[in-house]
Amino acid sequence: MAGGVILAEKATGDIYFIDESGKEVLPHSADVEIPIKRTFGGLCVEDALDEARRYAIGALKNKMQQKIRGKSCSIVPRNIDVDYTIKYGFGR
Repeated sequence: MAGGVILAEKATGDIYFIDESGKEVLPHSADVEIPIKRTFGGLCVEDALDEARRYAIGALKNKMQQKIRGKSCSIVPRNIDVDYTIKYGFGR
């Protein structure tokens, strides 16, 4: 069985604050960066990266929670980019 593990070190993304009508209620934040320092596995690099991106989306939303205090809107991360190295597996 093929597969492997990546070590995600940090993630960046653009954060938008959208209300129920789809309107932006706060200026968006570009290139928000968070450290991750976690491992993610999968059958291919893309699987592991997808897992890392899902984790990063949650972490980015958590980081921005204070910014929306008192506002009724959703935090929408876009353009998520994860910096990673292959820890083991994933033949090239």
